Parts: sequence; structure tokens; C-alpha cells
Amino acid sequence: MLTGFSPRKDSLTLYLMAGFQQERELLAKLGKHKTSMGCLYLKSLDDVHLPTLKKLVRQSVKKLKEIEKEKFGK
Repeated sequence: MLTGFSPRKDSLTLYLMAGFQQERELLAKLGKHKTSMGCLYLKSLDDVHLPTLKKLVRQSVKKLKEIEKEKFGK
């Protein structure tokens, strides 16, 4: 899985499997959110800067594809 999305009772959860270690600047620009490991929790899409969210997801997918290519040569 490259990324996932789950609308939950308390928040919207995005699973960004690459984590957030390299994304501190983007997270600071994102708006209201919480994180844990590879999960990004949002109360509402209205609370976040959508172009920044899109960039986070794209970078996470790109990073995972690079890791996969290094590991498996795909």
C-alpha cells in the first residue's frame, strides 16, 4: 500500500507509509492536524491547506516508489 484514507468518527485519517521525518516544514504549513508514525489525522479538510496536503501525499508515494525500486529493482 502506498497510501490510504479512512474517514473515522473523530477524524479523517491518511496513512502515509513513508512517515513524516523529512516533512516538518510541510506539516508546519498544513494547518490543524495530528500525527503518529505514518498516520495523519485531520478533523476537517477545511482546517488544512489542500495544496500542502497534496504535496505531502505525492512526496510520500514518490519516496515509497523509490524505496521499492531500490529493494526490488521494479
